[in-house]
Amino acid sequence: MYVGTQVAPRNDDDLRQWAQLGVNNICADPREGNAHTWIRDDLARWREHVNSFGIELDMIQLPLSSTPIERAEAPSIMLGIDPDRDREIEVVNTLIENCAAVGIPAVKYNMNLIGIPRSDREQLRAG
Repeated sequence: MYVGTQVAPRNDDDLRQWAQLGVNNICADPREGNAHTWIRDDLARWREHVNSFGIELDMIQLPLSSTPIERAEAPSIMLGIDPDRDREIEVVNTLIENCAAVGIPAVKYNMNLIGIPRSDREQLRAG
């Protein structure tokens, strides 16, 4: 077992601090673009950048996250809307192939139509 995180680094200072704290494995998407525009070189550069801090890039998020369908990056996959569905599936397939090619060993997803229902934040004594 090892310490990791799936919190996106805000900047290189986060990566430096995580390395100092012993966080040696992360799930983090490239900072530029989005999953529909990342090419193999983008993923390779991101992995090399993360590795330069002594951290392994263990996985990235596919464009299938736990956001409500209205804000989803690939809604046509979940709604089955052609021809966009097939294009979005091809993006996911290409991402998986590109991750494998550049040494990113895993991808994650969370297909969900309604997002994560939560109550509103309520400020209490602690914050």
